Amino acid sequence: MKLTFPGEPIAKQAVKTTMRGGWARHYYPPKTSKALKAMRALVHAEHGHAPMTGAVRLQVLFVRARLQSHKKGRQYYPVTRPDLDNCLKLLLDALQPDVLSDDNQVVSIWADKIYGENPRTEVEITEVPLC
Repeated sequence: MKLTFPGEPIAKQAVKTTMRGGWARHYYPPKTSKALKAMRALVHAEHGHAPMTGAVRLQVLFVRARLQSHKKGRQYYPVTRPDLDNCLKLLLDALQPDVLSDDNQVVSIWADKIYGENPRTEVEITEVPLC
């Protein structure tokens, strides 16, 4: 199964905490919540059947917008934020519960972060055969 999420890759930000009336309130920043909601909507529209139940392998490509200073024909790798692992966290959360029952099903991940013409996140999910 292949999915493509258009737009600049977004990292999952840390949970924020505020105090109101002696009670702690935990929430994700609006940027993270909005991105997660949009990604889940796309997953739900594309994947209409039951979630995978076995072990899965992910191949992920995060494509960021090419900078104007980059020369065409050369491949550049972004060594800046957002971090690759935080982008993966948001992606794994977006795949639940429609594609994956739980992210502990993922046994292998191959992920790249590159610069390209059309910012997007591509993911290919394959079930790992039993030995």
